[in-house]
Amino acid sequence: MYCKCGDMGSGRKVFYGSMERNAISWTALMSGYVSNGRLEQALRSSEQLLLLLSFFSAKADLSQQEDVTI
Repeated sequence: MYCKCGDMGSGRKVFYGSMERNAISWTALMSGYVSNGRLEQALRSSEQLLLLLSFFSAKADLSQQEDVTI
């Protein structure tokens, strides 16, 4: 809601202070950046999200490989 109202500072504080970040919170943050004309920050956030998704995907693959070899 903060991002939607243009208060990106508070929106970021809530987002990064949250222990659980999900698709809804990532979308709210990135759409807040876009709607407030901060396209570069939206791009950086999407890059962070892709990096996290890649990390968890690789971690899941390693976990499956360990299960097979045990």
